[in-house]
Amino acid sequence: MSTYKKRGWALRDQEVGRQRSADAKEVEEEKQAESFQQKYCPVPFRLGSCSPGRVAYNLVDVGFRIYPGTWLAALVLAATAGLAAQAHNPLQNFAQASPAHVVPEQGAPAQSAPGPKGKIIAINATGSRRYPSGQIAAVSGLRVGDAAGREELQAAADRLAQLGPFATAGYRFSSRGEDITVEFKVEDAPAVPVSFDNFPWFTDAELTDALKQGVTLFDGTAPEQGSILDAMTEALQKLVASHGIQGTVERALMAEPGSDRMVQQFSVAGANLQIEAVKLGDALATDSKRVRDRVSDLVGKSFSRFAIEVFCVEQVRPVYLERGHLRVQIGKPKAGFTGDPNRPLPSSVLVQIPIEPGPAYLWGGVEWRGNAAFGPAALNEFLSLKTGELADGLKIAGAWERVRDEYGRRGYLDLKLEPQPVFDDAAKRVSYSVTIAEGPTYRMGELVITGLSLAAERKLTEAWRMPRGQVFDRLYFDEFLATGIKQTFADYVIHPERPGHWLRTHPETGTVDVLLDFK
Repeated sequence: MSTYKKRGWALRDQEVGRQRSADAKEVEEEKQAESFQQKYCPVPFRLGSCSPGRVAYNLVDVGFRIYPGTWLAALVLAATAGLAAQAHNPLQNFAQASPAHVVPEQGAPAQSAPGPKGKIIAINATGSRRYPSGQIAAVSGLRVGDAAGREELQAAADRLAQLGPFATAGYRFSSRGEDITVEFKVEDAPAVPVSFDNFPWFTDAELTDALKQGVTLFDGTAPEQGSILDAMTEALQKLVASHGIQGTVERALMAEPGSDRMVQQFSVAGANLQIEAVKLGDALATDSKRVRDRVSDLVGKSFSRFAIEVFCVEQVRPVYLERGHLRVQIGKPKAGFTGDPNRPLPSSVLVQIPIEPGPAYLWGGVEWRGNAAFGPAALNEFLSLKTGELADGLKIAGAWERVRDEYGRRGYLDLKLEPQPVFDDAAKRVSYSVTIAEGPTYRMGELVITGLSLAAERKLTEAWRMPRGQVFDRLYFDEFLATGIKQTFADYVIHPERPGHWLRTHPETGTVDVLLDFK
């Protein structure tokens, strides 16, 4: 064999040898990398997943010492940079992190290893104007000294969010070695008053005290929903049971009588309490035939403060308003037991309704603000009230409605009317300062009818008398709903039901569409 050929084979053998050596070295490095991962970061490897205090040293001291100048050095640098960033910005939110897990080897069983944990040394809470930090921390479910990681912190934040008093809840933490300080960030949710319907065995103060003792975050109000309502129900149930009272405490979110305000009402189902008599706290109500005739709506019925309050709003208060007692105060109904005092739990209840009528006022006139479509004289004509006459509260309420109707006739659908009374107790007169925001004038747009046959739809369209482009008349619309549809189909054997109806306004074009949906 020639020298050239021998040298060629030698060069080839040398190259092959170098390649085999490189392959073997790479395999060895992979094995060592796997050993490094298992030893220094046993969870599936992800940047920043191990604690900075322990792993940063391992990465620098071990990684560069064992694997200088290799591909692993780049990995060590990247991981070290991530940990250094964490050290400079220690507040991390586990819930917002999305680490990239190394994909397991094909065929290897999937593992769900728990995340790293630290020891809690402090728990704080910020963002609430109603609850102190300590109370929020107490209901989070975490305690100082607990071992906690991402799952535990997220579960605590979820627990706060589900309670009800908080609209949102999140967390973050800072670490020093194995110690962590947790901070919860919350936002208060809307709260409503609490009402006790039929607990005549207790005063409101006693019921409130029971809730304060049994529910950490109870402050006299309640959220509209949330698990704290279960705790409140349970606290009242324990109070009821401790006095040998048979019944189940229930709750419901409902509108307060005479108001749009919502209340969280608690009641006892199965209490079997009946109203024996109703005593009114003022002669005007006692002497009113209308009130006496309606008291029978309560007597003999189940005791319910809610039903009594509805009675006061609908039957008692109007008697005072129409006689000028505009500041009448009707107190919460008080319940007392009647019958055999030796019976441990009497079932008949005597209801007392405290009433403070206040002075009767005379009408002192109106000062108008913000009106442009009508002058003060025209607006005063709509009121039909004369200076010096008795300030009939029912007439006054009707006067504001007439003003709204006159604006509605002329296309002012966004009108806002805000009357504020000004009382002169020395002269026993009341005047009003009325602010008006008229808004735009609307004209008729489209009439959209759904749910009828083509023939019925055509018939109803022909009956509609407000053409497109005409100033919209709200009173005509209301009258058409009340009587016009019924008259249109008077000759039909089966009359369509009153439709769902909407006014779809377009402020940018000054038009309003009428939508009638017959189901």
